[in-house]
Amino acid sequence: MSRCTRSKKILSYFLSLAVILLIVYFFCREFKTNWDVLYNYQFNIKMNYIIIAFIITFFAFLADTFILQICINKHEERKNISFLTILVILNTSNFLKYIPGLIWGYTTQLLFLSKKGISSYKVLYANFLCSISVVMVSILLGITYAIDHFPIMGFKSEVILLIFLVLDLFFIFCNSTFNNFLIRIINSHFNREIQALHTPKFLLIGMQMLYLIQWNLIGLGGYFLIQGVGLEISFNNFYALLASMSLSWVIGYISVIIPGGLGIRESIMYLMLNHVTNIQTSLLIPIALRLLYILVELALGFIGFLLAVKLKIFSETLAITPTEK
Repeated sequence: MSRCTRSKKILSYFLSLAVILLIVYFFCREFKTNWDVLYNYQFNIKMNYIIIAFIITFFAFLADTFILQICINKHEERKNISFLTILVILNTSNFLKYIPGLIWGYTTQLLFLSKKGISSYKVLYANFLCSISVVMVSILLGITYAIDHFPIMGFKSEVILLIFLVLDLFFIFCNSTFNNFLIRIINSHFNREIQALHTPKFLLIGMQMLYLIQWNLIGLGGYFLIQGVGLEISFNNFYALLASMSLSWVIGYISVIIPGGLGIRESIMYLMLNHVTNIQTSLLIPIALRLLYILVELALGFIGFLLAVKLKIFSETLAITPTEK
């Protein structure tokens, strides 16, 4: 490892630590300022609501596996990758997002899907389509509901919404043309033989519809969790909650130096919910949701590990398992 690379790595970890410490300080200050209110609040725990929240969120997270499987199989004509295989690889590598940077989970996918004979380029392209689709849906969904529930955002929200709507339409209708234009340039200038890919428009629209359903399920799971831990939020503010969840996820996702968006998502949610709920709810909801997500990710990762052992996915070479024939 060169000195420059080592210095960049050290700087990245230092910046991550600095941002996390600032976020911890921010939340500690807010908790200290509002400690009397929080201490005297009467919590009413309802385990049945918490279990419902877990189940809804669990199935919502499975949508990522389903969408990635569809996308990879659509661009891979020679082999069909099963849902269980994608579930194993995606959810066991998902914990690597808590390492600074976005590359570790994708690297793991490339490693194990290459054993299935899937081109690395097609895996990266499928992940690119999924990432852009979920980011676009999250931004459009978040800003749409933020306009109604957060008047403080004003006219700028409508301008931002229009810009991202245009970008999303360009992504859907010009995606294949633009990507294949870039591929031709790469092939001609770097002596590569990357295959041109065609992504049907109905696939991109369908992916975004699935992500829209997923976000509504995640929001519903969050609402049941709030009721389960005894916090107060009116169902009229459900879409305000959903807006804060989707926008905070996007900001956390693109904050590559912060592992898993830790602290970033919670801070954005707090700042947004503070306008529509009481201080107890706006402070505790982000933390409760993070704990719920970690529990769901642990459950999916554990299931993925058990399936990996049973199906011997991590020990296979180019052979296809019977479930994928």
